Amino acid sequence: MGFDLRVTLPRLYLDQSAPMRELGMRGALDVARRGASLGRERAAEAASFYARLGDELADFQRRSVADVARAAFGRRPDYDVGVLPRSGVGVRLEPGRVEVDVRG
Repeated sequence: MGFDLRVTLPRLYLDQSAPMRELGMRGALDVARRGASLGRERAAEAASFYARLGDELADFQRRSVADVARAAFGRRPDYDVGVLPRSGVGVRLEPGRVEVDVRG
């Protein structure tokens, strides 16, 4: 007396593309291109900012270092903490199977 046992494991598929799109998230290549573009933009802004800051610090007779620092760094960033995707994650399940053939 013997038996053959065949098991197919269940598979769970999750599709999070809809909520990711709502959050503005994209594929790796798009993210890399956008990051490179933003990096160049921010580098130019930073160079301009520090050149202005240097000019202001050089004029120490008119403005104190504390005044310049307050003007340059006193702003707080604005954060948007109310962003959550409205779409749910897509879920699909392929059930598993167990097959037993008994011989004998």
